[in-house]
Amino acid sequence: MEQLHCEFVFKPTNELKKLKTTEWYFDTDGDIDDCFTNIGNLRSL
Repeated sequence: MEQLHCEFVFKPTNELKKLKTTEWYFDTDGDIDDCFTNIGNLRSL
């Protein structure tokens, strides 16, 4: 797979509107597994 584009189309709940964290794979030093580890370590709201 060369590219994957996902688009979620829904009306966000108030809980989802409060989320402020953005993670991009390209901001991660290392491979995709490192990116997933970083996401898994994010603090839950």
